[in-house]
Amino acid sequence: MILLQVNSDILFVIAITVAMLLVIAFFSVYLFFLFQKRKIRLLKQQQEMKETYEQEMLQTQIEIRDQTMKDVGRELHDHIGQVLTVIKINLSQLNSKGLDATNEDRLTGTKDLVGSVIQDLRSLAKTLNGDLIKQIGLVESISHELGRINKLNLVLCHLEVEGEPFALPTEKEFVAFRIVQENLNNILKHSRSRNVFTKLVFGAGGFTLHQNDDGIGFDINEIKNGNAGSGLLNMQRRSELVNADLQINSQPGSGTQLTLKMDISLT
Repeated sequence: MILLQVNSDILFVIAITVAMLLVIAFFSVYLFFLFQKRKIRLLKQQQEMKETYEQEMLQTQIEIRDQTMKDVGRELHDHIGQVLTVIKINLSQLNSKGLDATNEDRLTGTKDLVGSVIQDLRSLAKTLNGDLIKQIGLVESISHELGRINKLNLVLCHLEVEGEPFALPTEKEFVAFRIVQENLNNILKHSRSRNVFTKLVFGAGGFTLHQNDDGIGFDINEIKNGNAGSGLLNMQRRSELVNADLQINSQPGSGTQLTLKMDISLT
């Protein structure tokens, strides 16, 4: 009888011990998962804060750059343009008496050249100033920019518009225009193209910009490996700011194809 009582006590102690161990194990697992959940939440918050900070820094950098371009455009138009206008007026007032036919032709040619420079300078100043887009819209702004490039006689730009144009939010139109400018700059500097084909598509799903050249192209893997030039990175960053999808495809000998998509549902 005593032995049974001892065994019963031992079993009771063992049961209590096992129960306590189970409770401890349960709370340990619970605390572990609770810790993991809080850790994941904290990491997510930190990642969101980092992304927000990087986004704000990126936007600040682009705004500073755009403001600088605008200031340069105003300086070109207001100061240098005025100086050139005064030079043209002075040339017009020069007394051509005593000038032989050759020098008179040179004077006329110089006035015409200064006049041409003034027009080109005003055109450039407008493209640097983002206010142009607000005044005449995205399509006309891009057409104006392509026309300015054509005057350089370095490459022939073609423009096609599909669908009925509609206004996008100002920041989206501004980004699309700056991407066109950046891409044209890359084409002029690196592509050795003879033609640039720009197509603007307006549809129910949104706006799509296609810009292709027939230049020498480049290895797209260099971009994927993080060796992209500042121009390509600027275009990618700008598109990210307005939730646009930018795709650039190229390979040596096959030119470059740029596609920018803006979903109107995100406006």
